Amino acid sequence: MGSIFSSDKKRRAALVSEQDKAILTAKMSRDRLKQVCKKCEANIERDKERAKIHLKEGRKSQALLLLKRKRYEETTVNTVLGYLDKITQMINSLEMAQLNIEVTERLREGNEALKKINESISIEEVERIIEESKEAEAFQEELASLLRNKLSEEDEQAVEEEYEQLIASQLPKRFFSLKPVQSIIFDLDGVIIDSETVYYRINENTLTHFGINYSLELKRGQMGRKLSEGVDYLLEATKLVERGVKPEKFYKEELESTKGAGWPLLYGAQKLITHLHQNKIQIALCTGSSSKEFPKKIGKAKELIEKMSPIVLAGDDPEVNEGKPAPDPYLVTIRRMPLHQQNKNNNILVLEDSLNGVYSALSAGCRVCWIPQKQFYIPGELEELETIIRREDDENLFEGRINSLNEFVPEKYGLPKC
Repeated sequence: MGSIFSSDKKRRAALVSEQDKAILTAKMSRDRLKQVCKKCEANIERDKERAKIHLKEGRKSQALLLLKRKRYEETTVNTVLGYLDKITQMINSLEMAQLNIEVTERLREGNEALKKINESISIEEVERIIEESKEAEAFQEELASLLRNKLSEEDEQAVEEEYEQLIASQLPKRFFSLKPVQSIIFDLDGVIIDSETVYYRINENTLTHFGINYSLELKRGQMGRKLSEGVDYLLEATKLVERGVKPEKFYKEELESTKGAGWPLLYGAQKLITHLHQNKIQIALCTGSSSKEFPKKIGKAKELIEKMSPIVLAGDDPEVNEGKPAPDPYLVTIRRMPLHQQNKNNNILVLEDSLNGVYSALSAGCRVCWIPQKQFYIPGELEELETIIRREDDENLFEGRINSLNEFVPEKYGLPKC
């Protein structure tokens, strides 16, 4: 008789132990879900504000990615809240269960519920996606991969709508007083092709022979000019002209460097120029290159360049009296554009990488987007440029800075979305 009661007691103890274990597991799951929910809720507003900053600074892809993560966080919160209700009900049921048969049934239901929750949502994956420290540029690709297939078609549409609203909210008030951009003029070096890196190396090596360091300040003063004017500037700035150094050595070496199959296209150039051409947006080219340099430079960009008209080679164009930073190159380009009579200059957007080019375009009355290459950007340049622009009352024409053509947002200027 005693053995029967002993066996029954053990069975009851096992059930109680299993019940306590299930309650503990459920509570741990509940607490972890609450933490995830809390993190997501904190991230939602933060990601929206960071998306605004990215968009303001021209980082289109980063802004869109953060909005996607924000949407993912919102849907995760809704999902988690639903699971929290179920887990809370399950805990209450287990704690209130008195009879063995009822406990057994509640355990079965509880285990089944937890299994379904684990199958439908991976807490580890959620935590990886919303991780606060994952803001570095190197993580952008990883985050995009993590979010792939996580959003429904409806979610993707909601992200696009919010993105459009965000763009509209970031537009300056002057945007609404200006007509949409009708035409775009591209610079070549440092905007479409990666030639500035080659020029930097050539000038650096040549100046080293004379014991002179080729600084970024020297590079900045030289960029955008005609080749001959750039060499003259360099010899003057380094006082090599006072040592009897002639420009021919520099000029010949730089011209020789343009031989070959052409330099690589910069990120975003192919996509943007093709998009504008397909949408019948007038696009032109204005470069400080000469007719000798130009054909040697554009090997890989030839088909792309052929989509543009006019093409002004300010290096030796007879109508261009002065190169950049004077307005002549852009004024000549505008005059030759088929639609120039229908446009005001402030409905023409120039894409430039050099400060000399920016000053040239502003002096010609055009709107300008500055795209300096990261390796040649000097901290403080943007603030210096903005100070000059305010002094010259050109604030309505300067469209700010972006890092590459890939970050250019056409719809910001009333152009078809890329």
